Amino acid sequence: MGKKKAPATTSPTSSRPRPEEAALSGPTPKFGQALASSDKDVRDKAVKALERYLRRAHDIEELELRKIWKALFYCMWHSDKPKVQAELADKLGGLVHSVAPGREWLFVRVFWQTMVREWTGIDRLRLDKFYKLIRRSLVHCVARVRESGWSDDELQAFAAALSAGPLNVECPASIRFFMADYFWAIVATGREAADGLTEKAVCVLLEPFVALLGVAEDSVVIQRVVNGVLEPLTRRRGKADGKDMEEDETDEKEDDEDDEDEDDEDDEEVPLPRPLGWLAERVFDLASAKTTHERNRKQLYELQVR
Repeated sequence: MGKKKAPATTSPTSSRPRPEEAALSGPTPKFGQALASSDKDVRDKAVKALERYLRRAHDIEELELRKIWKALFYCMWHSDKPKVQAELADKLGGLVHSVAPGREWLFVRVFWQTMVREWTGIDRLRLDKFYKLIRRSLVHCVARVRESGWSDDELQAFAAALSAGPLNVECPASIRFFMADYFWAIVATGREAADGLTEKAVCVLLEPFVALLGVAEDSVVIQRVVNGVLEPLTRRRGKADGKDMEEDETDEKEDDEDDEDEDDEDDEEVPLPRPLGWLAERVFDLASAKTTHERNRKQLYELQVR
C-alpha cells in the first residue's frame, strides 16, 4: 500500500489580512493605504469601513479629513472602467450623508480643497472620472439641502462651500466652467428636484456665481457664468418658469424630440423660481463696487441693461 499523503495545510500567512486591511480595524483606523490600494477589493472594503467610521467621528478635524480625501482622490485615480468609476463616484459623493452631524460641510469643503489642489496634476485620460466625482458630489449636496426643506442654514453652508471651492478665483478655470454649465441642471433635474425651492433660496445659490463675476480674471469665465447660470433665469423662460420657450426654440425642441426616444421622467428639468429683481439689483451693485475689477465693469453694466 502506498503511503498516505499528509493533509494539506493552510499557510499561516494565507489567511492573514494584508497590512492595509489590518489598518482598517481598531478605534482609530488608518485608511490611507487601503483607499489608495491598486486592489479594487481592498479599496471597496476601505470605503465601507470609512463610511462606518465617519458616522461616529463626531470630533473629526480638518487635518484628518484632508488625509482622508487625499486617499479618496487616489481611490478614484485607481478605478478603471466607466461603470466602476460611476459607481465609485456616487459612493464617494454620497459619503456626505454618512458624516457625523456638524461635520458634513467641513467634509464638503475639504473635498473641494482636494480637487482644487490636485486638479492640474490629473492627466487628460483620467479627467472624465473626476468630472463624474464632482458631479455626483454636487448631486448629493443638493439632495442634502433639499431634504432639509431648503433651510437657510443648509443653503448658506452649501453656498459658502461653493464660494471657497469651485467658484473661488483660485480654482482651475475648467472646474468653474463645469459649474457654470451644469449647476442648474443638477439642481433642477428630477421629479422632486426643486420642490419647495423659493426665490430666496435661488438667490442664495446664485450669490457665489454673481460674486465670481466681480473678481474673475478671465472674460471666458464671466461669459460662461452668464450663459450657463444667469441666462437660464432671464431668457430661457421654458426652463425657468414653465412657460413656452420662444418660438424658434420651441420649433427646434420639437424637431429634436421627433428624433429621440422619450426621456425618463426623472431626468426632466423642472421650473425654477426667477428672482429677476434681486438679480438686477445685485449685478448693478457689483458693477459699481470698488472691489470689482475694472475690466469686468463694462460686462456687468451691459448685463444689467438686458
